[in-house]
Amino acid sequence: MKIDKLLCNGRKRLFMSYHHEALLEAKVPNRLHMTHDGMAVLQFLRKEQLYNESPHPDLVLLDLNLPGLEVLAQIKQDPALRTIPVIILTSSYAEGDVLKSYDNHANAYVTKPVDLEKYFTISRTHR
Repeated sequence: MKIDKLLCNGRKRLFMSYHHEALLEAKVPNRLHMTHDGMAVLQFLRKEQLYNESPHPDLVLLDLNLPGLEVLAQIKQDPALRTIPVIILTSSYAEGDVLKSYDNHANAYVTKPVDLEKYFTISRTHR
């Protein structure tokens, strides 16, 4: 069974592509849908504008740099979206970011390595 995931990251396309590339290299068999900013995340989830035919994701990977906390709060306040699990995927180890994420009902907080090769190594080991 394939799972739709929405990978949301506010950094430049190159940064986004290495998330995707790492997941592909790890042979993650899921369809990935990426957006470039917080507004696009919400439009995708609500099937608005360019995303009117978007699938309902089973999981959202959300980067704090999006700005993720504001998007997370809106997802979890929307009755139609709040049941979608949201995983914060970030390079921040700040305790405040972790606490704010869970205060806004994130389902998990995963700290990713900043080093590209370490990111690929982790992706390969967590198949």
